[in-house]
Amino acid sequence: MGELRVDVLGDLRITVDGARLEPCQPRQRAVLAVLAMRSPHSVSRAELIDAVWGDDPPSSASGSLHTYISALRRLVEPDLPSRACGSLIVTTDSGYACTVTPSDLSEFETLRQNGQLRSALDTWRGTALSDVPGPFAERQRARLEEARLTAIEDWAEAAISAGEHGEVIDTLARGVADHPVRERLVRLLMLALSKSGRQAEALAAFRTCRTALVGQLGVEPGPELQEQHAQILQGGTVARTVRPAQTTHDTIGFVGRDREIAELCARLSGSEPRTVVISAIDGTGGIGKTALAVHVAHLLADWFPDGQLFIDLQGFAPHSSPVPPDEALRRLLAGLGIDQKALPEDLDGRAGMYRSVLADRRVLVLLDNAFNAEQVRPLLPGVSSSAVLVTSRNRLSGLVISGGAHRVTLDVLPEVEALGLLRSIIGHRVDAEPQAARELVRLCCALPLALRVAAERVSIGPNRTLAALVEELAAERLDVLEADDTTAVRATFSWSYRALAPEVARMFRLLGLHPGPAPSLGAAAASAGLPLREARRLLDVLCAGHLVDEIALRHYTFHDLLRTYAHEKALDDEPTPEKAVDRLLCWYLHSADAADRLLFPGRRRMPLPELPEDVAPQTFESADDARAWLRAEYVNLIAAIKHAAASGDTELAARLPLALMSFFEFDSHFDDGLAMYRLGLDAAVASGNRRAEALLCNNMGILHSVRRSYDDGEHWFQRALPLWQEISDEHGEGQALINLAGVYVGRGTGDASAAEQHLLRALDIFSRQDNQLGRVFAMTHLTTVLKRMQRLDEALAYGMEAASTARSLGAEVIEAATLGDLGRVHEELRDFPAALACHEAALAIHVRVGNQLREARDHLCIAYVCRDMGFYDRMRAEYTRAFAMLEQLNPAEVESERAAFGPLPS
Repeated sequence: MGELRVDVLGDLRITVDGARLEPCQPRQRAVLAVLAMRSPHSVSRAELIDAVWGDDPPSSASGSLHTYISALRRLVEPDLPSRACGSLIVTTDSGYACTVTPSDLSEFETLRQNGQLRSALDTWRGTALSDVPGPFAERQRARLEEARLTAIEDWAEAAISAGEHGEVIDTLARGVADHPVRERLVRLLMLALSKSGRQAEALAAFRTCRTALVGQLGVEPGPELQEQHAQILQGGTVARTVRPAQTTHDTIGFVGRDREIAELCARLSGSEPRTVVISAIDGTGGIGKTALAVHVAHLLADWFPDGQLFIDLQGFAPHSSPVPPDEALRRLLAGLGIDQKALPEDLDGRAGMYRSVLADRRVLVLLDNAFNAEQVRPLLPGVSSSAVLVTSRNRLSGLVISGGAHRVTLDVLPEVEALGLLRSIIGHRVDAEPQAARELVRLCCALPLALRVAAERVSIGPNRTLAALVEELAAERLDVLEADDTTAVRATFSWSYRALAPEVARMFRLLGLHPGPAPSLGAAAASAGLPLREARRLLDVLCAGHLVDEIALRHYTFHDLLRTYAHEKALDDEPTPEKAVDRLLCWYLHSADAADRLLFPGRRRMPLPELPEDVAPQTFESADDARAWLRAEYVNLIAAIKHAAASGDTELAARLPLALMSFFEFDSHFDDGLAMYRLGLDAAVASGNRRAEALLCNNMGILHSVRRSYDDGEHWFQRALPLWQEISDEHGEGQALINLAGVYVGRGTGDASAAEQHLLRALDIFSRQDNQLGRVFAMTHLTTVLKRMQRLDEALAYGMEAASTARSLGAEVIEAATLGDLGRVHEELRDFPAALACHEAALAIHVRVGNQLREARDHLCIAYVCRDMGFYDRMRAEYTRAFAMLEQLNPAEVESERAAFGPLPS
């Protein structure tokens, strides 16, 4: 016999060498459809009768089934001897099996997986199984139609992004006509129409969809569709309703700068709709730029109802580089409530998203301590009613020329305002000694920062005269050859520093060694080798003297001039500054490792270097506690890694990124994670630490794979594998093999046999080592790989053993993940009661451990199974529960999950 082909994406067709054969009976087609769709697995006679006739088969169903099987065999091979099986349908112990899988369905799935969406859609001839009766065919039509619609949506979205919006309108319109409540389809049609200048039709599509949703389901359109509607109405992009309030606290008793305040307030509050106003404040260090900007921001709070963004761009931070624009955009978008997983990787993409989010908002953006116009320009809103306030030591001429910025240059305070500043701190003593007060202003060059530091020193000595303190400051300046602004500030700092108690002065200068922008209480205590209580006491003294500020709970910062001075004093006065830095970095390493152990228990880790006796790492009560600490310390941790790498501390530079692996992955810090791993990898290679090198390669592969950059992930896993083999570390080798197989699992395409061999080899390694957790990981991946190879019985066996082993180890989170994979195997086997039991067990675990996002996904899995079982009431309840939770926990996945599920059965 020639080439035999069965096609299902349209009416059911059988061809031999291209010649079409026609089954004459509708139920013959139904029997063939069941067997072909389940090929190569056997289908029992009872299942066939249920699939063809449903719940009320006739008494003659069994005999009719035999007749249909025989007729189908003779249709393909007319000369087939009586009772022979032939080449199409074979008899098994339990029933029948078809030897041919649907050809066009296989072609569709392969093309779709390879991204050839237009070609994949061309394999369809019409409604799947359109001429096949029976409940099985009805369920398959719904499933296959969902796959077709998702492919249409994916193709249309890609085409619209490429500017080919006109080419998708007809296809989308036909899809919407057939599926009027499918929101993603409607949204894409609206987008394509609006981009083609057909706004009226786009708005009409929304109204039609809303009417159908309210009438059929009793619900309003989802947020994504409503946002698209608002975008078309307003000509911009509507952002989510997160209202940032990031501006730091106002200066108590702010005095002076009345002219500048009036000028800035009038400028920033008088903006025309859809016009961005930019004001730039420049001036020397310590002149009061940030204090003025923050004060103005607080005065204008009511003018910007959508909130205020604030970021320190660190343009002149003494020991760190200016914040790159792409990183600044990441922080600003996070402040606007944007899911970090949704951020584009490139600067242009992030800038475009930022402008879109702000397009219909009235937000004040305060960009503090900018280095130059190039750093600021990507951070400016586009068409918006927002305003931008920038501070910098440099004159940002580029913003004035090209961006129309309004410049305000600060000079030193006029004497009357400088005296007012002193009076706000030390009160009547200014009026009691007016000549000494004026001299103090002169010696401080009327710089607000120097005046505040000096006045604070005066205020803590109520019996000391201003004249005596002025005399001390003047004596300090006798050694100064040039009396400029910087020397005035340095002299003032020196005066305050020498007045500190020795232990307080030591804390001040050690803070100057910290590589990050905001040391925490724990970090300060570690640097000094002190208990937390004593460190807190010393920091309170420094805060009272305005030498440092507590900007958040137990996090501190100081003006960059003070930071520079503290760093200088550390190098001059601290006997062993390098030991303080070593204590600090060890504290970060041990604390981050303790946090990671709670985020991912059981992960293999490198042994830690010994902790100094006078350093106690951070402790955590829960994974949430650990995660909160990592988020609070994140910028400092990144700075610590960079400092270790730059200073040649290869051990810390290699190990600290490894301790942040779970956080990089779970919080989606992919760019930073890869950059820090690269620094660590360079350090490991330089020091010859092959184990750290292998771990860092492995972790780079994991981050790329999580990002779905599977080619890059495979590259790093392939580099890690021989490193593990070189140092005879079979555990690492087994993990690398599992990760390489995971690339196949993630891609959904590739050499399944190679993936299986990798996993079997890893399973052998972990079995010989009696590493039960490693065995669970290998078996879990095998479950998925074998399911895709349609070796469902083997997949089932591995999945059941993986779940049982995880349960015996008490590894609940891993057990729940394994149960989810096992449930999907049961679904493939059409064993819906078993699938339901697996998903319900996974749900119970996630409820118990408090993982709400996984809980929501379990509810959705249960809804799928209930739909297949015909339990429509429970399906709706689970569906409603799942999406209510997802809307709160991770709105980014709501649209795709709704589209994947499709319309609810009536």
